[in-house]
Amino acid sequence: MHPYPPLKSLRRLLAEGRHMRFMEAHNALSATIANEALDPASARQFDGVWASSLTLTAASALPDLEMTVVDNRLDAIREIVEASRKPVIVDGDTGGSTSALRYFCRKLARMGAAAVIVEEKAHIKLNSLDDTAQPLADPIEFAVKLGAAREAIPNHDLMVIARLESLMVRAGMDDALARADIYARSGVDGVMIHSKHKDASEIAEFCSRFRTLGHRQPIFCVPTTYHVAHAETLFAHGVQGVIYANHQLRAAHHAMKLACASILVNDRSTEIELALSSTKQLFDEVGYTAEVEAIAEIDRRIVAARRDSTAAA
Repeated sequence: MHPYPPLKSLRRLLAEGRHMRFMEAHNALSATIANEALDPASARQFDGVWASSLTLTAASALPDLEMTVVDNRLDAIREIVEASRKPVIVDGDTGGSTSALRYFCRKLARMGAAAVIVEEKAHIKLNSLDDTAQPLADPIEFAVKLGAAREAIPNHDLMVIARLESLMVRAGMDDALARADIYARSGVDGVMIHSKHKDASEIAEFCSRFRTLGHRQPIFCVPTTYHVAHAETLFAHGVQGVIYANHQLRAAHHAMKLACASILVNDRSTEIELALSSTKQLFDEVGYTAEVEAIAEIDRRIVAARRDSTAAA
């Protein structure tokens, strides 16, 4: 197993005290867009990429029910990792059986993923935003399972992070903290606290109480429902990583439906053109323009080499 490129070591960035924002990606293009995104006024960028189970399956027109074959998921994640210059955190769902999770972690480590987040649900899981009753895994068994996953990748940089679902299934804050305490004491590399609240009050309470237990592991959160909360506010509460878990695919889904509807209604594409990226922008984003220029330069070198060879003869 090879060490990660420096920019992909999430563990190192967290050790430096970095507060980070992660954007969802579901393929290589969306990972590239997340990497290149920049607010010129503040110089703010995304610090890494979230390979989302929801959006990877949705991109294949499948429901978020752990239906994809593991090796198919790994192929999609590999494309994202290869396209990203920044740390990639992988949504590991429940991880399946302990053996399946160990296999998954070994594969992620070899391809250069930075972390995997595993949720404490009984297999097969439902999406966290689904209000259907969802049983949680036994916390002791889950802690041992994550420990076994970490043992499968000794001396490697891949982080194994526990995703806490107590607040999502309305089991309460005390249950979330009790589970977090078990996982932290068992040696997980971090915790992700999930909440359905419309504000960040539960996140703030969890962070404060988790720290009073004496645990120093980094805390991650996913502000899908409490999207009014600024990342800086979440950082101030004690969160180290904020994950925007499905936003690129949701944006693309909305835009594609609008484009299809507009073309059918107007019987042409003119009305939607101003809402589309230009083909040049697409060429530039995926490296087509740069590669054509490189090929032209190589052709010039061939011509020059032939000219010099003829002159020498």
